[in-house]
Amino acid sequence: MSNKVLFFPKDKLETAPQSLEEVISKIDENQREAVETALDEVVPDLLNHLGSFNFYIQDEKDIGMVLEAIKSGVFRTMNIKHELQDVTDQLIKIV
Repeated sequence: MSNKVLFFPKDKLETAPQSLEEVISKIDENQREAVETALDEVVPDLLNHLGSFNFYIQDEKDIGMVLEAIKSGVFRTMNIKHELQDVTDQLIKIV
């Protein structure tokens, strides 16, 4: 099974892409938006679930880090670059 899923926009484009680069850029943008939408739904549930174990992440910076780390991992599976991937590669060495 392939993990190559393309997310298509819900709205029509005002103008059609004029080049292959524009098409690729639009696909990338749509995939990023789909991930953002999914995480907007999943992360609050994750934080609430942690709260059921009396673990409360309240600092906005920590919540942001959790969100960006999950986003980075999802993007990696989609071959989309994220700034945290290089940091992760340096911090986490799997032997």
